[in-house]
Amino acid sequence: MSGSNSLPFLSDNGTVDLLYYNNNATGASVVATGSTTARTLGDRFAEVANVKDFGAVGDGVTDDTAAIQAAINVGGTVVIPSGTYKITSSVTLGNVLVYGIGSPSGPVNAEVIIYATGNFPAFQSVSTTPHVSFELENLYIKYGDTVPTNQSTDGNKIGIYFPDVYYPQLVKITNVTVKGAWYAFYENATSNGSYQCIFERVLALNCRTGFYKIGGTTTKFDTCYVLGGIQGFYIKNALAMTLLNCAVDQLNTTGLSSYSFGNYFSNVSGLSIIGFDFESNVIVGSGHAFLYFTQTNGTVQSISGYNNTIGCSTGQEVYFIQSDSSSSITFINADASINSTNFPPVPPNTSNLNFTGNGGSGYTVAAINNSKITAFNSNFPNSVAVSGSTPTAVYGVAGNSGTVVYCSNSTVGTSANAVYQYASTQTGTFTPALGGFTTTGTVTATGNYVRTGNQVTFWINLATTGTIASTAGTSYLTLSNIGIAPIQPTTVTVSDNSVANTGVGYVNTAGLAYTPTWTASVYTKTIFGSFIENTVS
Repeated sequence: MSGSNSLPFLSDNGTVDLLYYNNNATGASVVATGSTTARTLGDRFAEVANVKDFGAVGDGVTDDTAAIQAAINVGGTVVIPSGTYKITSSVTLGNVLVYGIGSPSGPVNAEVIIYATGNFPAFQSVSTTPHVSFELENLYIKYGDTVPTNQSTDGNKIGIYFPDVYYPQLVKITNVTVKGAWYAFYENATSNGSYQCIFERVLALNCRTGFYKIGGTTTKFDTCYVLGGIQGFYIKNALAMTLLNCAVDQLNTTGLSSYSFGNYFSNVSGLSIIGFDFESNVIVGSGHAFLYFTQTNGTVQSISGYNNTIGCSTGQEVYFIQSDSSSSITFINADASINSTNFPPVPPNTSNLNFTGNGGSGYTVAAINNSKITAFNSNFPNSVAVSGSTPTAVYGVAGNSGTVVYCSNSTVGTSANAVYQYASTQTGTFTPALGGFTTTGTVTATGNYVRTGNQVTFWINLATTGTIASTAGTSYLTLSNIGIAPIQPTTVTVSDNSVANTGVGYVNTAGLAYTPTWTASVYTKTIFGSFIENTVS
């Protein structure tokens, strides 16, 4: 180009392009290699704002609040280089992407520290514009190194805050640590609330409560971690909440008033917890629970507990898992207590749910007030006394029309005063006795059954070297060898390999499967049927 010079320049896609600038052109336009449109340098740089271009220092001493806010007000993408940035008031987020650039030698979020020096939220969504969408990435928000203890002076120490005015949408918080706050995240919506938000790899470290959310829909907490403090997750009045591969460790409720819960879910419709780990939590006090569900329905899958402790005093009750007020919670592959002798813990399961205190009642599982807990392939053992007196009840309870149902290979401890159903799934074989048939040669009868709770399905094969004939209402097979008796008459169906269906019979309450009529036949007969067992143990 005549009258121009060239220099390397970082392009929009992150590669270095050769740019041309025209010395004679007002505004010093640039053209990237391979492109056709000239743009000013100011235009290019405005797309990514660096807080240091707005006066931020990042030395941990200088107040960088105004500089960070000025960069964010530009919008678009805001980068924060390595350093410690002191803030003395909240930073407000609109439609913006904010991310820290850490040192290659260390964790990114530990290299960019936002040092909050007062009782205020570090970052909060704008309260004057509806439906803003922003992202925070690679930041370490620090208030202090210990769990705050005084709500009047510490209650507004919030890492990320959604005010109760306009609610954001499509927010993503990634690779962010919040340390020493009252809440790592806080939203208290009186109506509606945020939606389609993702918290990914967010660590609440020594915060009193990790994640506090009232209101909103379709929020996912993905690989989030609460370490230390009083409470992990508090979610209320919300729809479609997901906790994926999260963990809560080292909570301690000692000294708190009644009804403090390690993880609290209230009026949540469509709760999904998958891959939840909890270790070394101490839930001590009257009415406390580690996992508490009220007016909530959902599924809890593939969770594991290790070295946890519950405790109370004489006349008190404490729970590890509790459902209340018409909740319906299904546990799948849940293990409240995994092997205590190895780390990482592995099956087979060994009880490592500890009980401490001076008596009282310590329950592993409880369902009360029309609520229901259903468990598949799960392990809910007794708690084991490690100090003080053994609790008067060490396992589970269902009261006030509550129900606990254990299905399909679940393992449970002994119960002191529980009222619950046990619905195992089992398969087996049996040899039915024949009565009232007309036979020649040798007849062989073999039976199989599947039992799920008190529903039993069976099928019987009749094979003969001669013939076998039946008379309706007279010819029967005895099902008593299954070991369970029917509670009501049900039908059976008979077929063979030449005729699709030879008729319908019935099962009576005496455990006899009566067959329909067929004439002497050499064909193999297959008899299908089902019945309801007359007891629930």
